[in-house]
Amino acid sequence: MEAEAEEGVVNCPVDQREQGQRSCLVHVPQSRFEADIIIQALEREGIQVLCRIHEETAYDGLFIPQRGWCSIMVPIVERERALEIIGEVLKTYGQ
Repeated sequence: MEAEAEEGVVNCPVDQREQGQRSCLVHVPQSRFEADIIIQALEREGIQVLCRIHEETAYDGLFIPQRGWCSIMVPIVERERALEIIGEVLKTYGQ
């Protein structure tokens, strides 16, 4: 598994493939509300989004404070644009 490290990107694994495109992690929201707002903003801009939920029903959300609510991933070619959109969303909602 390859990994690219770049400023402003938490982690960029390339093992996830969607429609032949490599995807990378761009944000880890701490709540469902934050995730919904960011996903809607990215989709509204035409960016494909993959959301991997970290919620484990057996542990009733015990690890969410450590791991975040989910991982938001986008195609690598859309990474920079997605980070800009996420930054604007977080500024708007005061985070």
